Amino acid sequence: QTTSILIRGKAGMGKTTLAVALALALARHGEGRVLYLSTEIAPTDVAWKLRQLKIPADKIAGWEDQTIEHDVLVQHLGVYEGASTDLPESKMEAALARVWEMVQQVPTVPPLRAVVIDAWSLVGAQPARTLRSALLELIQALEARGISLLLVEEAPQKEMDWSSFLVDVIFELSWGQDPDTGKLLRQLSCLKSRYAVYQAGPFDYGLEGEEIAV
Repeated sequence: QTTSILIRGKAGMGKTTLAVALALALARHGEGRVLYLSTEIAPTDVAWKLRQLKIPADKIAGWEDQTIEHDVLVQHLGVYEGASTDLPESKMEAALARVWEMVQQVPTVPPLRAVVIDAWSLVGAQPARTLRSALLELIQALEARGISLLLVEEAPQKEMDWSSFLVDVIFELSWGQDPDTGKLLRQLSCLKSRYAVYQAGPFDYGLEGEEIAV
C-alpha cells in the first residue's frame, strides 16, 4: 500500500526530520528502503538528522555508495541538470524526470518503498499546468511500483498550492503558544487526509530525547 504526503512549514520547524521519519516507517512496513533527494541541504546534514532518529551511520549511503545493506540513500538533486531551456517550468519538469530516472536505477533488493523530495517548493519558480500533470504522473508511476512519494514544502507558498490537490495527506508544522507558560511550541496539524473523516490537530510536536513525539 502506498500514499503521497505533503509536509509544509516554515524554516526550522522540523519538516525534514518528520519527512524522514514517515518515509522510514513506510519503507519498513514494506520491507524496503528510502531514497532521500535534497534540493538545498547537503547529504551530510541529512545523515545527521537520520542519526537523531537512531539510524546507524552504516545504514545511510550516498547515491554512488549504495549496497544491499543500506536503508537510506541520500543524494542532492541537481535540479538544473538536463533542463532543455532556461524556463523555470522546464527546469522543474527536468527535476521530476531525473527523480524517475534515479528511481529506476535503484537496485530492486531490497525494494524502494519511499522517495522524499526536500524541498519541493525550491525545485523551481512559478509552476504551470504541465507541472501539475508531470507531478501527478510521477506519483502514479511510483505508486505502480509500490513506492510512496513525500514532498517537503516551505510554507506559505501560494504559487505552489496546486500540489496540495494531488496528494493523499497534508501535514503542517507551525508555532503555537503554550497557554500556561507563553512559550512557543512546534505544532503538527493534519490539514488533509483521504483516509480520515476529519482533520486532526494542532498537537504539540517535537523530539523527546531522540524520538519524535506528538
